[in-house]
This record gives sequence, structure tokens and C-alpha cells, in this order.
Amino acid sequence: MSSGTGSVPAMKRCFRCSEEKPVSEFNASTKTGDGLHSYCRACQHQHYLDNRDRHMDNVRRSRDARRDQARTLVAETFASGCVDCGTTDIRVLQFDHVRGEKLNAVSTMIRVGRSLASITAEIAKCEVRCANCHTIATLVRLGASWHDRFMTG
Repeated sequence: MSSGTGSVPAMKRCFRCSEEKPVSEFNASTKTGDGLHSYCRACQHQHYLDNRDRHMDNVRRSRDARRDQARTLVAETFASGCVDCGTTDIRVLQFDHVRGEKLNAVSTMIRVGRSLASITAEIAKCEVRCANCHTIATLVRLGASWHDRFMTG
């Protein structure tokens, strides 16, 4: 390996093709001592093409497992039912964000594959309410509404 004038070498040998190439032909990596991947970009690309199907299967399995874990967490959280009326029908239960700043809807976070830790943190900001109680609680929090003049009793 030849060195340039700085501390970063100007050339590097690819571990796969064994060719010595300019460092500009290697992607950055925080996991190696020199900060560069051991395969050159061309070899990395070929490795991906050779293993694409296996990689995509792993990505799908990982995503599906994360989604299943998150859905289990939601079902466990919903088990206590609505904090206002007590209904436990999971089809009508929702997360009502009452603490902190809402980053995203929990269902969206699950759908896009966010980490279980970030979903758990978002759920911690919420109370479980059924759709009706959620609507009423939201309107009460917002204050006066056009609904008020039609309310009786």
C-alpha cells in the first residue's frame, strides 16, 4: 500500500479482487481502522448483485419480525381498554397523544418499520381511548367547538 502526503493512504488493495486501487474507489466505513470498506465499490456492487435475493429475504424477514413485535406491543397496551369507558374492543381503540410532542401516529410508525424503542417511546406519550372517547377528549382539550351549541343536558 503506498502512502500519500497525509495520514490517509492514496491507494488500497481490494480484499476481493486483490487489485490496488485509489482510495476514492472505496466506500467509507466506520467499522474499519482506515475508515474504508475492504471491498472496492465495483466488488461491493457485484457482491450485492450475487447476493441480492438472499439480502432482500433477510430484509423482509427482519421487517416482518419488527412489525409483529410492534403489533404484539399494541395489543398488550390495548388490553387494559379505554381509560374513559373501559371498552376493550381492539377494533375501536386508539392512541390519544396527551403527553409530550407527537412525532407520528403509532400505526404509521409500525407500517414504515420504525424501531420498537421509538414506538414504545411514542406509546408512552399516549392514553388508550376508544374512537368516541378520543373524539370527545380531543374536543374538550381544544376548547369551544361548533358542537357545543347542539349539546343538550
